[in-house]
Amino acid sequence: MVFFPSGVLVSGSSGLLGSHICAALERDSRPEFARVDVRDVSALATLATRWRPDVILPLASKGTVLAPLGGLPEMLDVAVDGLLHLLRVFTPKKVIFPSSCAVYGDTQMMAASPSSPLNPISVYGLSKVISERVLQQWAAETRNTAVILRIGNLVGRGSRGLIGYLANHALRYPDGNPPAEMRGAGCMVRDFVPVDYVARVFEQAIGQKWNPGEAHILNVGSGKPRTNEQVASVVQQTLSKAGLALKIHFHDRSGAGEASTVVLDTQETVRRLGIDPPTGAEVTQAIREAVHFYIDRTRTTKSASA
Repeated sequence: MVFFPSGVLVSGSSGLLGSHICAALERDSRPEFARVDVRDVSALATLATRWRPDVILPLASKGTVLAPLGGLPEMLDVAVDGLLHLLRVFTPKKVIFPSSCAVYGDTQMMAASPSSPLNPISVYGLSKVISERVLQQWAAETRNTAVILRIGNLVGRGSRGLIGYLANHALRYPDGNPPAEMRGAGCMVRDFVPVDYVARVFEQAIGQKWNPGEAHILNVGSGKPRTNEQVASVVQQTLSKAGLALKIHFHDRSGAGEASTVVLDTQETVRRLGIDPPTGAEVTQAIREAVHFYIDRTRTTKSASA
């Protein structure tokens, strides 16, 4: 957990998104750090005697989009109870919340707008919907402001998911055998978005003036559909230049609670924040950077142990 002199508190600051946001905010100020679990009300209350944030970014989370059903209790402990603890203990004026495109379920190639119906098909998406509802009621009751950012699939240095799986597979099997297994016949569509771009959106949202007593909802993505096969192709090319082979075996089945297509309409985000979505070339570059992150990390580890 990190507190900035500007009055911004970030939980989950060591995660992928949190680390990028904090790196951006640290350009202007030197923060204070504390290792505190958002589920620990007593520890939060102790912090609140020193830290009085106006803005909270509750980034702490458990689980992923394909989290198994058994992971739901802990996921809700952090995502919902932890959020409620932060609201009650620190009483902020503004909360900027990282929701997910998973709240929409399967968009069927129709770009989902912030007003589109919610139809989560995973427990992860469900946890985000519940957190959104908490913030909507909190804003209405307190007359404070919530900003809900529904984020696409993060890519960039440190990103996990598909790219991390493929890069680590190639590093483990540099001759390409056995092949990596991929779902959905290579036709699963996602809205991939560079994590650095998302961090800029959070920065802009912190400084914006928002109508109090409301929950404002924006999509944060590229708005450009890309299949998992297209992503894998970029990963293969990047690995090949590093002398690593990656073979892939596609099968038809998808994971439990996994949508076949998720695409985001980002027009309202551009209008409200004045930040254009990332280009296709920028998304491709972020994918390459994610691959290089794993290559560099593995080679550094091997060099240190030699």
